[in-house]
Amino acid sequence: AKDLTLGSRLLTSDGHWSTLKTISAQKYQGKVYNFELAGANERDHLIYGNGIVTGDLYLQQKLQEKSSPGVIFSLLSY
Repeated sequence: AKDLTLGSRLLTSDGHWSTLKTISAQKYQGKVYNFELAGANERDHLIYGNGIVTGDLYLQQKLQEKSSPGVIFSLLSY
């Protein structure tokens, strides 16, 4: 999320691209959950959050290790 900018394109759960039009910071008081799914490969760790394709905790950590912005796209092309 910290790397998102206006104009970023996000893949939606129905396979379409959505362009980020606004960004705003909001205070939040509540629980935040990090899921880590079991899976044999990185594609098994893709999940949907509010209709947007994202990754579980395992995948987020793996993507931080790899400094390539195209990694997520390679996971989706199967």
